[in-house]
Amino acid sequence: MPCFSITRQKWKAVENGIPEIFPVTVTQVKKEKLEDYVSVIGTLVPFREVVVGSETQGNLTEVHFEVGDHVYAGNCLQELTMN
Repeated sequence: MPCFSITRQKWKAVENGIPEIFPVTVTQVKKEKLEDYVSVIGTLVPFREVVVGSETQGNLTEVHFEVGDHVYAGNCLQELTMN
C-alpha cells in the first residue's frame, strides 16, 4: 500500500480551497525492526530504596534474591545460622 506525505502548510492551502499542485513522496510500506532502547549518560535514582538488616547475630548462609528482583512483604530474603 503506498504512503503519501504532505507538509502542514500545503495541507492548510488545500483545506482553504486554494488549488495547488505540489510534489508528494510515495513509498512502499515495509516491516522493519524497531529499536526500543535509548543510550544516555546520567545518574539513575530509584523511586524507593530500603536498607535490610538483621535483628539477630549470625552468619549469612543463603540469599534468596538477585539485585533488581522485585520482592514483597513477607518474602524470605536471606537465611542466617546462629552463632
